[in-house]
Amino acid sequence: MGDFIIITTTTDSKEEAEKLAALMTEKRLCACAQVEGPIRSFYWWQDEIQNDEEWRCLFKTRAACFSEFEETLTANHSYDVPQLVAVPITWVGKAYASWLDKEIK
Repeated sequence: MGDFIIITTTTDSKEEAEKLAALMTEKRLCACAQVEGPIRSFYWWQDEIQNDEEWRCLFKTRAACFSEFEETLTANHSYDVPQLVAVPITWVGKAYASWLDKEIK
């Protein structure tokens, strides 16, 4: 099926999520970016449990782009330690795979 992955990150605002989605898509580091939210996140930060509203970004890309994707996202993200998690796409429709392949750098 190829080496396609979905990368996720979160931000503290819809505006930043949309900015990152547009940037990564414009640079062709992903074929598609989706913004979801708001969501509620619970996590440890500086020895305390945080409870914050966030926005989730999903990026469809290929594994070979991960290093450049990580560098670009990290340089443009407001968090000190942005979430950057990738999972493989195990199955994908042939037409969608062809479209992904064409649109990613």
